[in-house]
This record gives sequence, structure tokens and C-alpha cells, in this order.
Amino acid sequence: MKFAKWVFRTAGIFGLIVMVPMLFAEKLIEQVLPPVVNHPEFFYGFVILNICWQVLYIFLSRDPLRFRPMMIPAFFAKASGPVALIWLYLQGRISSQWITGKETANS
Repeated sequence: MKFAKWVFRTAGIFGLIVMVPMLFAEKLIEQVLPPVVNHPEFFYGFVILNICWQVLYIFLSRDPLRFRPMMIPAFFAKASGPVALIWLYLQGRISSQWITGKETANS
């Protein structure tokens, strides 16, 4: 269970490091990745819900055996982002920048 503790703790801490600043970055995101956020309730709802999952990962890391049933939905929550990006890319709805993280000539 040491591996599970490490994985969930790392996932939770990394997720918090990435998501908490987004609470204060709406205007910056609008400048860097237009268009503007037309529905802030969806934006902040997504960010806050995501932060809640990160806290759950940290709880899971404290006693993985006890919280074992929560590992399945926790996995799906963590995997849903990359799966959605791949799906959107294959449909041609986003650029490869979202998959590779690198700037492309078309973006």
C-alpha cells in the first residue's frame, strides 16, 4: 500500500498546486486563451469541484486500504481529463497543443 499512498498523495498535492491558482486566474486565462469566460458559474464550479477531488486524493493517501472502494471513482475522475482531450483531438475540435503542450504553427 506504500505505492498507493505515494500515488494518491502526489496526485492530490499536484492537483492542488495546479487548481487553486485557477480560482484567481480567470482574467489571465481570458487573455491567454480567449474567448472570455461567458459562464463563470461553470468555470468556478469546475475548479472548486476539481479541488474537492484533490482533497479526496489526499484523504485516500492516508489509508488506502480503508478507502479502497473510492479508488475506482477517483481513478475515473483523474483519467477523465486526458480521455476528453484525446477524444476532442480525434474529432478535430482542439489542436495538438492540448495533447503535447507545445506551440504549433496553427495555434
